[in-house]
Amino acid sequence: MYFKAIVSFVFLAMAIAERPKIGLRMPPIFPPFTRSISSQVVGGEEAEVGSYPFIVSLQIFSQHFCAGSILNEKWIITAGHCINSVPILSILRVKAGKYNLRLIENTEQTVKVVKAYVHENYKRGIGPYDIGLLKLASPLKLNNNVQAIELAPPESEPTGKAWLCGWGSISTTNYPIMPNKLQHVKIEYINRTTCHESVKRLTGSSPVHETNVCTGPLYNKISACSGDSGGPLISHNGKKSVLTGIVSWGIFPCGTLGAPSVYTRIIIAYQRTVAPEKKSIKCLNSKMYSKAIVFFAFLAMAVASNTVSNRFPDDTSDSNPFETRVVGGKPATKGQYPFIVSLQQTMGRQSRHFCAASILNERWVLSAAHCGKGIPASRITVKAGKNNLKVKEATEQTVKVLKVYIHEKYKGGVGPYDIALFKLATPLKMNKNVQAITLAQPNSIPTGNVWLCGWGSTSTSIFPIMPDKLQHVMLNIMNLKSCNQTIIKLTGSSSVDKTNICTGSPDRKSSCSGDSGGPLFKITNKKPVLVGIVSWGVIPCGSRGAPSVYTRVSNYNNWIAQKMLTCYCYDSLESNDSLLIKCGLFMRLSLNSKMYSKPIVFLAFLAMAVAARLEIDKQMPPVRPHLSSFQTRVVGGDLAPKGMYTWIGSLQMKTLFFPPQHFCGASILNEQWILTAAHCAAAASANTIFKAGKYNLKITEPTEQTVKVLKTYIHEGYKGNVGGNDIALMKLATPLKFNEYVKPIALPKPNSEPTGDVWLSGWGSTSTTNFPIMPSKLQHVMMHIIDRKSCDAKFTEVMGSPSPVDETNICTGPLSSKPNSACSGDSGGPLTSFKEQKWELSGVVSWGMMPCGSPGMPSVFAKVSNYIDWITKKMQDS
Repeated sequence: MYFKAIVSFVFLAMAIAERPKIGLRMPPIFPPFTRSISSQVVGGEEAEVGSYPFIVSLQIFSQHFCAGSILNEKWIITAGHCINSVPILSILRVKAGKYNLRLIENTEQTVKVVKAYVHENYKRGIGPYDIGLLKLASPLKLNNNVQAIELAPPESEPTGKAWLCGWGSISTTNYPIMPNKLQHVKIEYINRTTCHESVKRLTGSSPVHETNVCTGPLYNKISACSGDSGGPLISHNGKKSVLTGIVSWGIFPCGTLGAPSVYTRIIIAYQRTVAPEKKSIKCLNSKMYSKAIVFFAFLAMAVASNTVSNRFPDDTSDSNPFETRVVGGKPATKGQYPFIVSLQQTMGRQSRHFCAASILNERWVLSAAHCGKGIPASRITVKAGKNNLKVKEATEQTVKVLKVYIHEKYKGGVGPYDIALFKLATPLKMNKNVQAITLAQPNSIPTGNVWLCGWGSTSTSIFPIMPDKLQHVMLNIMNLKSCNQTIIKLTGSSSVDKTNICTGSPDRKSSCSGDSGGPLFKITNKKPVLVGIVSWGVIPCGSRGAPSVYTRVSNYNNWIAQKMLTCYCYDSLESNDSLLIKCGLFMRLSLNSKMYSKPIVFLAFLAMAVAARLEIDKQMPPVRPHLSSFQTRVVGGDLAPKGMYTWIGSLQMKTLFFPPQHFCGASILNEQWILTAAHCAAAASANTIFKAGKYNLKITEPTEQTVKVLKTYIHEGYKGNVGGNDIALMKLATPLKFNEYVKPIALPKPNSEPTGDVWLSGWGSTSTTNFPIMPSKLQHVMMHIIDRKSCDAKFTEVMGSPSPVDETNICTGPLSSKPNSACSGDSGGPLTSFKEQKWELSGVVSWGMMPCGSPGMPSVFAKVSNYIDWITKKMQDS
């Protein structure tokens, strides 16, 4: 990971950072598990066969990782960071004439690379001069399917429309989906000032340079993505394609609303094709650069000088060679470390090791916070009593994870407070192969020799080699000041904190990818004592002189004890309010499907957070799997009469391993347009469908109609998270057929102020606790409009800080002890009023307090009358 800017963890690619971040457009090389192949780029579509004969696929071990463009028979132009990611030039192949990466095509040509040149001013990572040339070992045979592209004239400034093509991820989430067929999309150039300001607004700073060119549009989810790196940005001069830019970097997740894509302006390379072997260009031979190299999401591919990274593993295929030694260590004896467990992510019937943890007692294991971020607890299993990950062992116990508790101060990525507790669904059975480890004394500082054990990579190169058997190694505690200075020397900066401890070794011994969350321990009186949790380090692992960094456990004894006590009380004494208060249980809100920068720690569909105080967020639901049985009542409401709310529909997400799951509501405006919340549209993907005419979500009904969502239009003023302008339009791929069960709802008069009684309908959680109960049948409840001033004052009073209630919101009560509110899963749904003998749409469910139905707390909606002109214009223009 590039320390300053990148967002994704190796292997998981689950960027869950504080806000959108910058990253190179690098891809997964080894496909993790099984991923569906889709047919659209981020906002684009499949290109026609042969329509871009100048694009080539750069591949390592037959895996696409970057693109390039043909300049002539012997030269390819690409991005500098693509070239820097190749450790050994002999393994690089250029494939021209390609369309479908999954097939061997009769049009394709495969050529080796003899030399590579990176611009002398390119400093690696994200920055200017990200350009390079590849000299081919043998010439390409130019034909209809393999052709050179013309370069833009020197000093030209591209404007107007442009085209982007490539095989990059089509996903708008942090989980890449790599297409098999070439994709393309029509985009538009934006000026550098606008580009710079947009990046700065989203990330806090901007590396946009005068040598870059940028594209939008900034109002839609269209962008380059992982795997597009090095590929062509083109303009058309009549029928001729002209190369104007090279895909360089952008904002993660791809397609982030308001985020430009950034390219190297091609004039930099203009002279390089004339005399490419000038001394001013750096040459890459078959040896790796002398600096250490960093992983990018999923890749284990080099993209920077010495860099720091969390110790996630790369998820290589089963054909990967298993080795028998850790980095500088050796295999442990079976049963030697009965306190270590393997955390495994389940995908369908498969499960893969991604982190380690230590047993504290029968119900709790301790690991790193970055191991707990981004993966639903329902998809994590703990395997205790393990030695060999490749075989089923008689000593092993497999237990599901019930909850994950991440330290409240952990901000994501590389940094302090990287600690988390995992509560198990069922207790472990303690025996000689499964035992707890003792915690270090509070605030003690370990010194001397310590031991590390784990299943992390044994490789000292950028390509991980994951062992089958448990490894161990003895290390030395390193002075924290020396650790900090060493990392600054190696990487240019350091995140070492007083809550960390470091180990060092002159013999290239270290933790590595896959060791994350595992134990660093001392042997005291012949008993292991847990002193550290594997957190982060320099990649490649075992880089000479590079420390490994751990979370110091003794700093968190009180936090661990408090969490385990609080959560015990929560589970055991839920009906006893006084005991709940004594145990320190407070309320907070559930997340939507993306994590944001403020106070939130758990994933959307869990909605199980227990935090320091009441918090607010959007009314997003559990998506999959359902966590509890279906009930029959909303929070304070009742079953709706079947066919009463003909305008409401269910937005559902189709996934690879689960049937479509409801995540938001929406209202029908006409045959092709529905209205929902912006945060629902932001969470949608290419696999989102809309179901109209629904009443019971658990069954297929004769009244239902299922339509794909073609395009989403999020209000330009929506800034993400909880706030104003939380409204969006969705255009359907095919028109709905109106009948007695599927009808549109009328819009209110522009800028009118709703008053009096209103009705809320939806399939949101009926629970008044932090555990959602998702109903099968449509619910409804009558509510009352309350004035914004009272609403704002109530939230300010409870939160102890200024309320996010906006002038574009409306609020409902009553502010009484009766539980009555929208909840997770109601997001985007309709708040309606009956006026002049017809129903009209007053509001769109936006956000509220969790647990739902908290006494005296309003629900907050986007006021539809404020957006009539915006709705009308969007539907007309699109």
